[in-house]
Amino acid sequence: MTPFLFSLFLAAQRTASLRHDDETQASLINRLLRSYLHYSLYDQADKLISKTNFPASAPNSQYARYHYYLGRIKTVQLDYTAAHTNLQQAIRRAPAPKLAPGFYQAVHKLFVVVELLMGDIPDRSLFRHPVLDKALRGYFDIVKGETHPLLLCRSLPLS
Repeated sequence: MTPFLFSLFLAAQRTASLRHDDETQASLINRLLRSYLHYSLYDQADKLISKTNFPASAPNSQYARYHYYLGRIKTVQLDYTAAHTNLQQAIRRAPAPKLAPGFYQAVHKLFVVVELLMGDIPDRSLFRHPVLDKALRGYFDIVKGETHPLLLCRSLPLS
């Protein structure tokens, strides 16, 4: 995304905020966060979060996405407790696994990584979920202790 598009989205977000258009504002905040994370602009994403208030009346799907992005930002900032809390919120507010399996898998992958980084062992029932079974197989090997974590690092994407 070019700097022009960033400024265009920021202007649209300010306008939506002034007009109290909560759905548009939530959507634009998430779009900006997604773009910042895509280009590894974590400081910019953190500034956006600190300077804006996510609308309370936003739909659950937008809230889930927002908390997922917050979790990713906090993970990169090594604030695992905040990342864990935000990812739990994303999981709670996420659409049904059959409606959005990709999102469900992405949130759970990061959630498992954060739990492992915190020194916790994820609940094994999580790895038996039909939507997560294949997506979390490599992570389950780490949890079981059958494979050394350093050998799997190359094959486990975070997002």
